Parts: sequence; structure tokens; C-alpha cells
Amino acid sequence: MLQESRISKIFNDIALLLIMFSLIFYLRCIFRIHRETLISITFAAGILCTVVLVYIVAALSRQIKTDTASITFLLLTSLIMLLIWNYYVQARPVSDYRVLWEGAGQIVDGTFHERALRKDDYFCMFNYQIGYAFYLSILFRLFHGSLAAAKIVIIIVIALTNIIIYKTLRLYTGIRTSLCGATLFMCYPFIFMGSGILNNSHEAMLFEALAVYMYLKYADNLNFNRWYVWIITGLFLYLAVFMRPTAIVIVIAIFILSILKALLYRDKAYILIAVITITAYLIINSAVNNIFIASGLAPYGLNTNNLWFKLSLGLTGNGITNQYTTSAEYTNLYYDLKFYGFNYDAYKAAAQNYINTILRTKTFDIIKFVYRKMVYFSGSFDNQFGYIGIDFARRYPVMINILNISGICIYFLSVLFSGIRCCTRKILRLNEIALPALIFGGYFITYILFETQTRYRYEQYYMLFLMAVPAMSNLWRRFKS
Repeated sequence: MLQESRISKIFNDIALLLIMFSLIFYLRCIFRIHRETLISITFAAGILCTVVLVYIVAALSRQIKTDTASITFLLLTSLIMLLIWNYYVQARPVSDYRVLWEGAGQIVDGTFHERALRKDDYFCMFNYQIGYAFYLSILFRLFHGSLAAAKIVIIIVIALTNIIIYKTLRLYTGIRTSLCGATLFMCYPFIFMGSGILNNSHEAMLFEALAVYMYLKYADNLNFNRWYVWIITGLFLYLAVFMRPTAIVIVIAIFILSILKALLYRDKAYILIAVITITAYLIINSAVNNIFIASGLAPYGLNTNNLWFKLSLGLTGNGITNQYTTSAEYTNLYYDLKFYGFNYDAYKAAAQNYINTILRTKTFDIIKFVYRKMVYFSGSFDNQFGYIGIDFARRYPVMINILNISGICIYFLSVLFSGIRCCTRKILRLNEIALPALIFGGYFITYILFETQTRYRYEQYYMLFLMAVPAMSNLWRRFKS
């Protein structure tokens, strides 16, 4: 028993070291990028708005005493706030979002199959996007091509995610703490500013949140009569990956945590959780992939086949032929493939050789590029606001700046208090810390290797709130006492 305890302590120390390294790196990057603007009037206004927001959230939470009232408040407030924001913003699909919406319309009118077959087409090169385009086609068909109606569905998805974060926090904190955390997340500019964008992060995050909730609710209280819970969890995980393939990080995190808990704490129930969840995920993945191939919507399947391209972008910022993207459909990958006559096998062989060569001959250059990339990714403003359209940004530049600074303030606080939470508890012993920390770290490692944009932090925001909110609450109680 002593040996087992010593091993678990070693693993906990390793986990703490890794997560604190990433969190401290994020804090340093945020301060490094924004230190020169800390004394500006706009930055002061953003900080003031954040303080006022926190005060309002704390004051409102005193008036709401029950779970039903909390959920009703979150749902109605989310819907009203997001509807008002999108009414004034009037975002139109641009870049990849335009291509996805057009693809949805082609699925409805029956012309999509022809373009999905073409080796030079967007949906052949980025075949993993077909899943989200298919989802959009359902909305396109239901609402007769109404973009406004599709946006309302996205608003509902975000509102439901706000309720799920409340329910998840409620598993291990009180009503007021959970409501404060969920309300602050609801008002988080880096989330709601992009709510009018046809962004697969919104739907993927809902299913990711549901999978995390299921795991945290049932993993430590396993009832063998409820084995179906893990099939449902596997389904949620697949739907998240179907919408956004990067959700595979959460699948891996749940599997790794379950195996670690089984080995460190001799809990065989976690083996059952891992086996049922991953088996359900793999079976659903295979079945849906085969259905899409047979239907002709995804003749080459839904699973991504361009990881070498993502790796090239992640390590160098460009494709292997050093030709730059000119539009959403004519990307670095398009020009790379064109160079090889759209022979995907030839391209993959060349890309593999290229990556191996630069890793050997340009190691220092790659390290410098990756470091600069991760500093910007970890510390800069979320770039979702850049996709809402230039008209709104030109009309209200001060508002956009203040919202971005408020977003950075909340982001900084969530990273800081996540670190406090991790330092004051045994990480691997508590699933409510271990799972969000593992997912956060998983995305950090993933984006070291692959392409990054600051809007890709979407899932990390959610995990930071799960870790930070209880620490914020504890500090507030100590401050009051």
C-alpha cells in the first residue's frame, strides 16, 4: 500500500509539473504581448468593464436560490444577449465558413457528390469538414436556406453549453458559485463575439461539454447497471469529433485518465469505463464513416488525411512548396497538391520527406518558429471577432477593443486561478481537476505541432473555467471572512 501511495504521488507530481508549466507559459505570454498597452485608456476601460461585470454577476447570484431558477436565468439571459448581439453585428459567412454554407446548399440540391469526388476540391482536400457541412445542410433544408435561422440554432447551442457548464460546476460546487462561473462564461467576449459565425467549435463544444459532464458525474460512482452511460458518452465524443476533428484530444484524455486511475488506485471500474466508451466511439465512427462513403457524400471518407500538411503549417507556417494561401479554396495545401498533380500519395511521400529533412537540418529555426507561434497563440486576442465582418468593426472600433481587453482579463484570471486550483489539490485524485487539466494540456501539446489560430483556444476556455471557478470561490470566501 505504501509503494502504491508513493507511485501515485510521483505521477501526481509529474502531472502538476506539466500542467503548471503550460499555465505559467500562458500567463507569461499574456503579459508579454499586452505589457506595452497596460497603461492605455482603452486597456483601463477594459479592466473597468471586467470589474463591473464581476460585481454584477456576484450581485445577481445572491438573488437566485435554486437550480431551476439558475438554469432559467442562464437560458433566457443567454438567448437575449446573443440575439441582441447578432441583431446588430449581422455577420456574413466569410472564408471557410462561406465554403461550408455553400457546400450545405449543394448537399441539399444534390450537386455535392460531384465536387467531393474532385481531387482539387476543398471538400476532397479537407474531407473532415464534410461532417459539419452535412449538419449545416440539415439546417439549410429545415429553414429553406435562411442564414438567420441557422444562426438562431447556433445561439441555442451556445445557450445550452452555458447550462451544461453550470450543471458540471454544480457537481462539486454550490448553486451560487456555479451560477457565477456559468454567468461569467456566458459573458465571456471570446465566446459570444463569434456566436454569429458558422463555426463548428460551437456545436463541437456542446458535445464535448456533455461528454465531460457524463464522465465527471458517473466515473467515481460507477453503477454496473448503468453501463449504457458510457455508450452515450462515446456517442457524445463521436458527435464532437464529427463536428470538429480536434475533439479527438478529449477522447484521448478520457482514455488516458481512465487507465491512469485504474493503475494508480487499483480501480477496475475505470478499465470498464475506458473499454466501453472507446469501443462505442470506434463503432459509431466506423459505421457513420461507411454510411457517408456509401451515400457518395464523402467518397474518400470523413477521417482526415492531411496531417502532414497540418504538421508542415505547424512547424514552418507554410506548405512544402512555400506557396501562400490566396483564398479559402486555394490554400497552401491546394498549391502543394497542384505541384504534385493532385496525386495525394505522391504529395504525402514528399511531405513526409520534407518534414524529416527540416527536422534534421533546420532544428533551431523550427524551435524559434514554434516558440513565436505558441507565444502568439497563448497570449494574444482571440481572432473570432475578425470573422464577424469589417463593417461592424469599423463602426464600433472602441467597443471591439474594450471587449477584447475584457476577454484578455477574464482569460488571464481563468489561467491564474486554474494554476491555484491545481497547486492546492492532488490533480489525479480528483477527476474535476484531472480531466480538464489533461484536456487543456492535450490541446497545448497538439498546437505545438500543428497549425494554430487563437480562436482554436475555444475548448481550452471551457476547461480553464472548470478548474478556475472553484478556486475563485474559495478565495472570495476567505477574503470575506
